[in-house]
Amino acid sequence: MKYIDVNVGIVGAGPAGLTLANVLREHGISAIVVEKESRDEVETKARAGLIEHRTVAFLKRVGLAGGLLANGMTTESCTFLHEGEAFSVPYADLAGGRKHHIYPQQFLVRDLIATFLDRDGDILFSHEVTALDGGDRTRAATISARSQDGTESVEIRCDFIAACDGSDSIAHQSVPESIRRPVTHQHPFRWLALLAEVPPFVNEIVYGMHATNGAAQMPRTPTVSRFYLQIQDGEKISDWNDERIWTALTDVLVLKDHPVTTGAITEKAIIGRSDHISRNMQHGRIFMLGDAAHTISLAGGKGMNLAIADAETLAAALAEHYGKDDEQPLGRYTTDRQHKIWKAVLFSHWLINLLHSTPRNATPPAFSNELRIATINELRRGGPVARMFAEEYAGE
Repeated sequence: MKYIDVNVGIVGAGPAGLTLANVLREHGISAIVVEKESRDEVETKARAGLIEHRTVAFLKRVGLAGGLLANGMTTESCTFLHEGEAFSVPYADLAGGRKHHIYPQQFLVRDLIATFLDRDGDILFSHEVTALDGGDRTRAATISARSQDGTESVEIRCDFIAACDGSDSIAHQSVPESIRRPVTHQHPFRWLALLAEVPPFVNEIVYGMHATNGAAQMPRTPTVSRFYLQIQDGEKISDWNDERIWTALTDVLVLKDHPVTTGAITEKAIIGRSDHISRNMQHGRIFMLGDAAHTISLAGGKGMNLAIADAETLAAALAEHYGKDDEQPLGRYTTDRQHKIWKAVLFSHWLINLLHSTPRNATPPAFSNELRIATINELRRGGPVARMFAEEYAGE
């Protein structure tokens, strides 16, 4: 058994855990990260890519934005396609110049790992957490982990534990449901998520709205796009060969005289997601961040941004604890984050219902579709609805 003593034990090498680890390191607070997957798996798994201006400003301030500023793209508007007609919403102009950076999450994770290791940080890759004890006022918290090959067992003794390893994790589940008090909502929509070797149609996200389904094309790099396609409940990946996929995307992402560009599809997955928000994100010495605390729909790209904001808030609270012996910021962690989280959930819920057609079994579809068309028309006009969209989409 290997024993390690640190101030903060972090479970999960995603954006939240790695951002927290790096910022704590700069404050002179020791931390270790435990990650069940290998470094290669973590650095290559394709996920989100839309980074809000506030997130970029924070990462720049703490010296973690070098890669995304050097290699990311920026976008200031998004395109909506409806019944073959396109219109653009210049959300940055409507929201005081606040634009997004587009930088694949795995690239950001790669940068955060490299920076933390360069700062003599320690990450235990390929180590699965087997037990977690939150400790109490007189006893340190502990994280027990074992290497995937079974050759090493580790016990980490720490003052605090940061659970950054997703909604189905042992760290998340170590906080009783009666403490977390989660709120859940199952969306009636399911998506086929694709990564394809297709250049972006334009340097912005394209949302396609159709009478029977919705779709989106999102830039990831100058040569790669992420696509989402609404599918029906019960459909499987095997039901969707490449030909059917491109036919369906062409039907939705249709623009007069401009067919969808096709290319090699390198990744397929079906996503059916529910919102799951913990109303309490802390329990004793355990603090939950990112998906361990809240998962929301993909609409609006809020997930990674919320996770990094969680890390910013918790890092500042821990700095107050260790630097000034001030416990109040740690006690307010949940309260400080809940308003921002629910604000993002509210917008995401609004946007997801705009972008997707009413499922076949839902009622009444005619009413929902007319509301959808009315909202699209208001977005197109550029009035109050467009300004609301811009403010919430861009983020504060």
